[in-house]
Amino acid sequence: QPVTEPEGSVSLPPTQAELVQGIVDEICDPYEVPLVQEVAPAGDDEAGAELRSLQEALTLDLVMAPSQRMLDPELMEWCCREGLLKNMRKIAGEFCKERKLRAMRVLI
Repeated sequence: QPVTEPEGSVSLPPTQAELVQGIVDEICDPYEVPLVQEVAPAGDDEAGAELRSLQEALTLDLVMAPSQRMLDPELMEWCCREGLLKNMRKIAGEFCKERKLRAMRVLI
């Protein structure tokens, strides 16, 4: 479901490529993540059919909408209302904090 911006314009949800790029930019030295072109699996055998099925499962576009309970401000307090990409640093920080992860340098 598109998110309505304060100015009244509607923004589209981020694409999978934008999400992956945002995660890469936050957790490592930023680089441009290459896009992989879809390749049709060869063969009409069982292995080709299984590969096509896996490929389809991994390329689904998921559009998620919050339930009515999540929209009730008395029941749910949003911490990242602007979306995943705009809050990547905060989310990565929480992820690392909860898993007790931290940067480490090793000198050999």
